[in-house]
Amino acid sequence: MLRTAVTATAAVVILAVSAPLGQAAEAGADRGATAREFAVARGTRWAVCTARAEAPRWSRSAGSVVYTTRVTCRGNINRVRVHVIGRLVRSGGGGGTVATSDEFKVITTTNGGTATYDTPRGGAKARRSGTFRGSSVVQITAPMRGTRGTASSKAQYVRVP
Repeated sequence: MLRTAVTATAAVVILAVSAPLGQAAEAGADRGATAREFAVARGTRWAVCTARAEAPRWSRSAGSVVYTTRVTCRGNINRVRVHVIGRLVRSGGGGGTVATSDEFKVITTTNGGTATYDTPRGGAKARRSGTFRGSSVVQITAPMRGTRGTASSKAQYVRVP
């Protein structure tokens, strides 16, 4: 039996699903262009995570234009493993992917834990001024596989010193 509960708060709709046999819960709530929710549920165990991509900026320590994806999770599963694939894209003329990241982290859900994922993570770097946008694909991978979510930042001009 599939049970669904919907709660609306401000401009956010949260969809939590309790599904048999590990069927993933769909949580396509949107907080503008920068945040998306994704979820996992099995029986009475569930977790919902929100991914938010921040605007690209210059990082002196990284020596590159970077953007950060923040993932916050809550639920009654103690910890979830979240996979984030990030792409830093140059907007406008000469566009295309200039840097990527592919990272897993474990997030505690009981008190609304948060983890940050930076792009780029090693490898290619963006060292020229321009307009950039960050785009991430996120998914809970353990203790069971959940739905995929996405997060995109706004396009931002970044001046490289």
